Amino acid sequence: MIRARFLLSIGGIWLLSAAPGTADPPSRIPIEDFARNPQFAGAEISPNGKQIAFIAPDHNRSNIWVCETGAPIDSAKLVTHDPEHGISDFRWTRDSRWLLYRQDFAGDENFHIFRVDPSAPNKPAVDLTPFKGAQAKIVNLPNDAPNSALILWNNRDPHYFDLGVLDITNGAYMMVAENAPPKEAYVFDSHGELAAYSKRTPNGKVDVMVRDSDSGDRTVTTYETEDHVTLWGFNANRSALLLSISRGSNTKRLTALDLKTGEETVIDEDPEYDLSEVLMTRRTHQLLGVAYEKEHFEIKPLNPEFQRDLEILSKALAGPVHLGSMTDDEQRWIVDTTSPTDPGSIYLYDRSLGKVNLLGRPFPWLKPEALADMKPMAFNSRDGWKLHGYLSLPRGVKPRGLPAIVMVHGGPHARDIWGYDSTVQFLANRGYAVLQINFRGATGYGDKFRRAGDREWGGKMLDDVIDGARWLVQQGVADPKRMGIFGGSYGGYAALSALAFHPKVFACGVDLSGPSNLITFLQTQPPYWADARTAFARGVGDPEKDADFLRSRSPLFFADKIKAPIFIAQGENDPRVKRSESDRMVEALRKNGKSVEYLLTADEGHDYGTPENNLELFQKIEAFLDKYLK
Repeated sequence: MIRARFLLSIGGIWLLSAAPGTADPPSRIPIEDFARNPQFAGAEISPNGKQIAFIAPDHNRSNIWVCETGAPIDSAKLVTHDPEHGISDFRWTRDSRWLLYRQDFAGDENFHIFRVDPSAPNKPAVDLTPFKGAQAKIVNLPNDAPNSALILWNNRDPHYFDLGVLDITNGAYMMVAENAPPKEAYVFDSHGELAAYSKRTPNGKVDVMVRDSDSGDRTVTTYETEDHVTLWGFNANRSALLLSISRGSNTKRLTALDLKTGEETVIDEDPEYDLSEVLMTRRTHQLLGVAYEKEHFEIKPLNPEFQRDLEILSKALAGPVHLGSMTDDEQRWIVDTTSPTDPGSIYLYDRSLGKVNLLGRPFPWLKPEALADMKPMAFNSRDGWKLHGYLSLPRGVKPRGLPAIVMVHGGPHARDIWGYDSTVQFLANRGYAVLQINFRGATGYGDKFRRAGDREWGGKMLDDVIDGARWLVQQGVADPKRMGIFGGSYGGYAALSALAFHPKVFACGVDLSGPSNLITFLQTQPPYWADARTAFARGVGDPEKDADFLRSRSPLFFADKIKAPIFIAQGENDPRVKRSESDRMVEALRKNGKSVEYLLTADEGHDYGTPENNLELFQKIEAFLDKYLK
């Protein structure tokens, strides 16, 4: 699996020619500043526009606070009292009476839906889905049925999510549809009635269904699974469904599906990048625009009024605009912006007045002048794919012969984006050049690029990462003897694989919750991932039919080949990558006399959430990298 030699074609976007030498290193930001909870985040304006809810710390845990719109943020009242893992996900009910939030238990991802009354902040939250071992998620809050929430819940069978109506006032639950055969997406009317959905068929296709009356559903059209259809909702007059789809195109584009004829009309597309978001108003379903995650996040207006809004916002905000919640009259919006050197700024925008007011910043203690810029870059892989990514360089240090980290994103069907990243900034502040690569299999660059990663875990996907590391050396940025690899989830697997299959490239590696044995990883997926097994079999391999192949791509069985020291961190309650994946890797490394440090955290899952656990993780990573790369 190790190629003796290859010719790496340089894309030519980066040509760094600074002379060797050093300058003043970056000012050292306290490690606690990267591990702390945000001071102000996730702001949501109530549908009636009278209040704003947001996330802020209470006794070192993220909780929900509420203040009157227009009042100072420091006048807000605490309305939740979670002393354990903290809260990060909440929504207003449509009548602005309640707040709903989801919470799991020490990272196990069995999320329950809780209700809290902002007018009675001392009342305890009510668990509306108190079923142990099940996960619930909100899919719709109907405009004209404010006491109801449409939810998906796997309390009947842990393998499948059923669609049901949850009474917010008393917790009563009524089944609407069992998720068999699996439904891909739902669209509801203003009363919360199921109006359209996509459904997988036994022959592997996807039907788009509409419910014209109580008499039954009818099929508007049928797609292939590879068309990747996503339903965004009805247009304003309900004559068509807005879809993002890749049929007839390499990239996902926005189309309108006529409900009578089944014909599609292309509304917008990009030849290189997938559609990222469709921007619509909440109540009237006016199509505002579309967004693409290119080198930077870009919004394209499709509505003259929205074009005016964007012009006002672009003048007032220093970075890309992201739209959040809006009032029922669609005149006041929460918007935010972020950049690599700005961890975020959140604003209230009044459309009728054209005014933008700052509400708060999540990390005001991080100063832009101390943070590293993130530059888009590209190079060609050994077999000709154009690979995009980002390079972040430490401030105050000449970009020559630096210690470097190749940071591999998770997923792998995800991608790195331009913006603030606490781990990237932490590493750059400690003097490391940080390279992020959107290797084949990443999303956002079209179907061909994403599918080029099928069955390439530990293969060509890893080659792309290795090519990136060698590109960084050829550019003169990285010292080839002081390069590390760092990743979480799939990125953790990639770190282990790089050290096992390319043992001379990296001086050390960091693996956060990465699978080490692809066979057992696929056999121990959460039960509610049952619908994804076909996709895993196609993209990774079948643990029954492809056992030998999967074994050849599993770093656990090549622990004896690893030369570089490894740091491994794992949450004990991780439902996606079980603790045993890390335990066995550590055991195999120690059995073969390899250098490994292991951090097992009892009250965490797949992602670390509490400040003290984040702090410990950052501290151990800092000491590990300093030991082997500095």
